[in-house]
Amino acid sequence: MAAALEEGLRSVSPELFPEGMSARVRYVSRPGWEPGSEDRYRDQLSALFAAQESQGGRRETPGGPLRDDLAIDVDGRDVLKLGSAGQVRSLLTAAVLAEMRRLEAIKDRCPVLVLDDVDADLDEGRYGALLAGLGGGAQVFAATSKPGLAVGRWSAGKRFHVSAGVVAEA
Repeated sequence: MAAALEEGLRSVSPELFPEGMSARVRYVSRPGWEPGSEDRYRDQLSALFAAQESQGGRRETPGGPLRDDLAIDVDGRDVLKLGSAGQVRSLLTAAVLAEMRRLEAIKDRCPVLVLDDVDADLDEGRYGALLAGLGGGAQVFAATSKPGLAVGRWSAGKRFHVSAGVVAEA
């Protein structure tokens, strides 16, 4: 999945995620795992669980696949930890677009995309690049407080207005 995400990030529009071509995605195992080190990995997991103290009758998983993560580097920097808010938003949006394309290739149909508070995450140019990257086959539900953001982007789209809990076609 890390390799598929890296390939997807490299394929998205530079207007959406300019750093995409230099993105590197790594799977980070906690504790560290390498092929051929299954016994060491199992011993480290056992030690983590044995050292864990119960807190109020509850225990959390201290290691293993639930604690694994992805690191996404651009120019040698971990974007999720050291990137600007705009870089992280662009990265996450590019990752969503890459995953939609991957699923479309596997399933031969587009999944539904729900974007909440679009104007907080993307500026108009990046939002336009996202819509252009989706193509005409995707179903997109996008919520925004700026009604002009989607005007003219998709002529086939419908706009709705929500006021006092009532949804009406705009």
